[in-house]
Amino acid sequence: MKLWQVKLIMYFILSGVYYTISTDFNLYIMLLAFVILFINNVFIRHYQIDRVLSFLSVILLIILGVFHQSEWFLYLPITHFILAPFMKQYLPLSMLIYAIDFEFFLIVFGLFSVLIIYLITRIEVLEQENNEIRDRLTWDNLKLIEQRNALSNQVEKEIELASLSERNRIARDMHDTVGHSLSSGLLLLESLHHINDVDKIHHSLSSLQERLQTGMDDIRGSIHSLYSTSFDVKSRIEQLLEEMYMFEKELHYKVTSQLPYQIKIDLVAIVKESLTNIKKHSDGKWVAVYIIETDKAITLKVVDNGTVKDYSEYGMGLHSMKESVQKYGGIFNAGFQQHGYTVYVSINKEGLVNESNNR
Repeated sequence: MKLWQVKLIMYFILSGVYYTISTDFNLYIMLLAFVILFINNVFIRHYQIDRVLSFLSVILLIILGVFHQSEWFLYLPITHFILAPFMKQYLPLSMLIYAIDFEFFLIVFGLFSVLIIYLITRIEVLEQENNEIRDRLTWDNLKLIEQRNALSNQVEKEIELASLSERNRIARDMHDTVGHSLSSGLLLLESLHHINDVDKIHHSLSSLQERLQTGMDDIRGSIHSLYSTSFDVKSRIEQLLEEMYMFEKELHYKVTSQLPYQIKIDLVAIVKESLTNIKKHSDGKWVAVYIIETDKAITLKVVDNGTVKDYSEYGMGLHSMKESVQKYGGIFNAGFQQHGYTVYVSINKEGLVNESNNR
């Protein structure tokens, strides 16, 4: 037997019972309301309509009981039947109404109304407090942002002052070392005008060549130092990440020592090439760059969360990155790992020293 058939049988049984125990005209009104609900529940099957009509039927029951002094509690079984499809867990509690009279019900209803009013008032107070707390948090957050920006500006100023101090030191070194080499060379050149011995001339020329070479080496070293202090790896990578506007970005930079100028150039070039590949070919939404210094090595890692497993078909970029790393005797790996495509570089610090000496 289907559910609507059971409901139809119960409808006829309840109608017969109500008709035999009451001659109130309101009974016919309630039966008509039940017929409407029954038709919707069985044939239309619109849940929202069913809820609205059920709610209206309960209100109608209360109104009939209050204003017409009818035996309104007799209609509670039909109300249970109407609400049963979606209020089963609350129906046993409603059976308590059979054990109380109408006056007690009004008292309980009044107390319940007072409770509702109190809860509504309390909710309004809590909402006001919540708004005040939210405003305070917003203000505190703005103050924190302002303090963070001030601290960041202070750090940038300190870095700039440190760079200027380093450049001044390099300038003094150039003045002392290069100036000494050039002045010594000039004195040797001047002395050559007064030497007639060929052997002495050759010896003086050799000394002059050594001093000029020393001066040239000092100039080259000073220029490399100036380049190194003027090239900020972190800021360059931050600029590259700003161009990745379609991605969520992270930068983890933990380098404390002063890296040679050429390794800075190569690290930034590797990051740039990796980000270019990600921007062109990755289907991910997140990218992270890690540059970490340990006691023995410099490690670079560029990671995305895409699903593309091979970038080798996208030109010579990976080969040029590999060649840049191999000249330092470092390790280069690129491929798909657990969380996405990863470019990994590890360069031993001894390799940095050897490469700098070769230059």
